[in-house]
Amino acid sequence: HTLFPYTTLFRSCETCGEGLNNCNGHFGHVRLALPAFHIGYLKLVIAILQEICKDCARVLLTESERRQFLKELRRPNIDNLKRTQICKKINAQCRKAKTCPYCSAVNGQIRKTGVFKLTHDKFLAYNKSTAAKKVIPPEKAAFDKSFVEAKKTNAELDKHLKKAMDDLNPLRVLNLFRMITPTDCELLGINPSEGRDRKSVV
Repeated sequence: HTLFPYTTLFRSCETCGEGLNNCNGHFGHVRLALPAFHIGYLKLVIAILQEICKDCARVLLTESERRQFLKELRRPNIDNLKRTQICKKINAQCRKAKTCPYCSAVNGQIRKTGVFKLTHDKFLAYNKSTAAKKVIPPEKAAFDKSFVEAKKTNAELDKHLKKAMDDLNPLRVLNLFRMITPTDCELLGINPSEGRDRKSVV
């Protein structure tokens, strides 16, 4: 016979000090070595990524658009429904932007390619173009050049290059979100004083 099942009943809980027969149970936590996406916030993370530059993290609006939307969002006594409608308009406008108005970086679609995997299809517009004299963007040339060494060992790689996308891992996304300015947080529908906590993002 073992005493293990009985002795565990008399051990004290480290949180409340009660025995295990009287303790209601408490939430624990695990410290991760690297950031991870929180499933409950994944849709919000994707929406924010659609609205910001994946290089400089600025909201993909021109200065005149920024001023107009900020004016609407800062109106006194604005209700949540109206605020949500404005934020939807901002998202739709940002998704149309192909290049960042501030750093000129190419921006494309955000794709969910796995349960917790996000990618940036930044050259979608170029790859889809059927123009006879389309000019390859410098960023696309640099992106293709990064595969030169890999192609030497795998000849099959070349035909799949059009499907290659930029990886948006949780660490990269966290660093982008940390770069977002308080004013841009307003445009994203986030309270800058409360919504910038690491736990609420990833």
